[in-house]
Amino acid sequence: MYEIEIKAWDKTPATTEKLTAAFAEYEGFFDKSDVYYKQKSPPNKSVRLRVEKSFVEGKAPAEKNWVTFKQKERRSDGLEVNREIEFEVSDGGVFLQMLEGLGFKLSLKKHKKTKSFHFGEFHIELVEVETLGNFVEIETLQQDESAETVKQAQDSLYEILEKCGISKDAVEKRYYSELLKLNAAK
Repeated sequence: MYEIEIKAWDKTPATTEKLTAAFAEYEGFFDKSDVYYKQKSPPNKSVRLRVEKSFVEGKAPAEKNWVTFKQKERRSDGLEVNREIEFEVSDGGVFLQMLEGLGFKLSLKKHKKTKSFHFGEFHIELVEVETLGNFVEIETLQQDESAETVKQAQDSLYEILEKCGISKDAVEKRYYSELLKLNAAK
């Protein structure tokens, strides 16, 4: 599967939430703690383990461990087209021990709190990233990355962003990892 997504800075989270709730279905609140492990030697690929706590109305709170590997492609306009492989593991700690045994080392930690919405085939998250601020993330999963598929998805992503009350000018072209490293260097 290919994940096609954008993220944008959100300077007015309360307004954005109100506008988003007017057209999209609320899914719940999620607390996501990510750790990224990188190979110590080339090709220096990264793997993410996410501990995700979900708080969905009508369901007991739940915790899952998700492993994600992405082959990332960032376009000049901030659009990301990523080939994504994701699966759940029962014990995140054991998985991290395995990574370390395979020659991976911790490279980054990220914590975010999200309010998740669904609109057709699109997933919308109103996100607070610890130490960075607030963002809107919008994504869709597609079977291919053809130019036509990407263009259609991009047009829809920008339309949804506008419905959320966020300008196209607010799209952030850098990865969170880059922003977090810049923030840590201050």
